[in-house]
Amino acid sequence: MHTLGRGTAALALWALWASQTGAQAIFIQDATIENFSFVQVYVGRNPYTGVNGSPTVSFGQGGYADHVFSFNSSSVNVLYGGRVGGIDAYDSSSILFGDGSRVDGVTAYDTSHVTVASNAEFAQITGRDSAQITVNGGILNGEVAAAGHSSATINDGYLGFAGAAENGRVTMNGGTVGTISAASGGDGEAQFALFGGTVTGDAITGDGGTLVISDGEIVGNLLTYGGSTFMLGGRVGGSVVLSSELGGGEIFLKNGEVVGNALVTHAGTLRLTGATIQGSVVASGIGEVDIADGVVDGSVIANGISTIIIAGGTILGNLIENGGSIVHISGGQIDDPSALGWYVNDTSLLDIEGFGLADTLLDPRFYGFLDPNFADSPFPYNQYSEYLLSGTLLDGASVDGKLLFVDNGTGARFNLISEPGGPGGGTVREPGSIGLVAAGCVVLVVTRRFVSRTPKPRTR
Repeated sequence: MHTLGRGTAALALWALWASQTGAQAIFIQDATIENFSFVQVYVGRNPYTGVNGSPTVSFGQGGYADHVFSFNSSSVNVLYGGRVGGIDAYDSSSILFGDGSRVDGVTAYDTSHVTVASNAEFAQITGRDSAQITVNGGILNGEVAAAGHSSATINDGYLGFAGAAENGRVTMNGGTVGTISAASGGDGEAQFALFGGTVTGDAITGDGGTLVISDGEIVGNLLTYGGSTFMLGGRVGGSVVLSSELGGGEIFLKNGEVVGNALVTHAGTLRLTGATIQGSVVASGIGEVDIADGVVDGSVIANGISTIIIAGGTILGNLIENGGSIVHISGGQIDDPSALGWYVNDTSLLDIEGFGLADTLLDPRFYGFLDPNFADSPFPYNQYSEYLLSGTLLDGASVDGKLLFVDNGTGARFNLISEPGGPGGGTVREPGSIGLVAAGCVVLVVTRRFVSRTPKPRTR
């Protein structure tokens, strides 16, 4: 091991293991650089003679290089007090940022490995070609990106950004990161896996990316643009938003907590199977929402020509349809005693499927929300037909006493789809039952009962 420092007179000795041309150095053997600066440093390969080696070159106190190129399984260590502007690591090189070191940027190729100690400072690390990045710390809000089948593991530190792209994979077990991102997947594996730590900003899934959240906290929003997001636990302090104009995006909310709303703004599918949404669930555009389980503290709202399918779960607010949306209800507990009821507006359709379903018209001219189209009318409020529902849904949940308000004169409508049988296991008598007598046997065929209601045009 040779140490090169400022004031070194024995250049002849140094020439045995390094060659220098101006501010350029080539290291084939082990060396430590202290209080000495270079513009370019080649480690493990002489680009002029083709001579190779696998040395360990360390930058200690006062050691500096504007750029380092590492080859041939060599090791480059930036230790306390050392600084390097940029590093390109090739051929399975090993790069270490020690405590108190500073590196502006690293790009790792060819299964090279980059390790960051707890108190290192860095601006950017990018992995490609199956490189591996391990971050055990870091300050200055550096950025970590994994691409080209590379991988990054974040155990601690304070980072500004961490992202996976082009088949890269990032695993975050701890630490604090400003924004995380997953985009452009290809092999179907999870690109970004969040197992712990805190994301102080947003978590973003881009087109083709995959984000899996098992634990940890996202202080901002969870945004999906055409990719796939799986929330298996953890907490989102903002809202969950699926905004895919081209379609194909999906969000699965199985467990965990969302403080804000769950929104589908253009296209794609949001599936709620167990998480808790403190806000509302809103579908717009041509988006779809499937609710099988979980809790929604707010309302469920369908806009545009979206579709919402409710088969289970608990919804503590209202059910509201606008535009030309479609909502199908076959299970779940919808609205608490303080909620105002279910509303079907504009040209929307509500399908209710269950057992023994029936409706009673309470008021054909119930006045509800203010209608801006009739602000100057003596009757400036929407006019509804008010119905009282009874029966049970397919999962046995009762709709007895639920109020349904259907917009008059707009084409809004609802269907009651009563299936044969019921929670008690018996057969519910339905109109349309057909008795067939064949071969001396009586066969009773019970068909579903389908009741459709479209209120009459409103009167003003």
